[in-house]
Order: sequence, then C-alpha cells, then structure tokens
Amino acid sequence: MVNSKYLVSIQCDCCKKDFIDELEIQEFLRINEIGGYSSAIGDEVHYQCDLCSACVKRLLGKYLRIIPRDWEERQNAQNRL
Repeated sequence: MVNSKYLVSIQCDCCKKDFIDELEIQEFLRINEIGGYSSAIGDEVHYQCDLCSACVKRLLGKYLRIIPRDWEERQNAQNRL
C-alpha cells in the first residue's frame, strides 16, 4: 500500500497482485484483529490481512454463506409484523 492521504493502491497479501481500481479495492476483505485469550493466533497478537475478492473466493468460497439480495427487505418486512 502506498502511504498517502488517500488510498491509491493495495496489494493482496495472498496473490501479491496490486490493485488501483476503486471498485476492486472496495471488494477487498481486510482483517484487522487482536487475538483474544487462548487464540490460535496468539494472546493479544495484533494481526492484519488484505485479500482480493478472487482470493477470498478461492480460499473461503466453500465456507461462505451467500445471502439473497432481497434478504434484508424480507427481514425488515418480518420485523414490522
């Protein structure tokens, strides 16, 4: 990533491809967490990862739950009842 007032590019930590297109950058999965007690990563370890959408699909695709686009509308309608 280039240090700047504005994000101008980002590199996927998996495939190492650089992205400059704003729409592609918006699709990145950014992980920025701190491990809790007994974390597999380590107690209080701060870790980060940036993944492009292609790598997210390749690495996590079989675990992702795809939500229908109108899911929120259906939920809102049910909550109004």
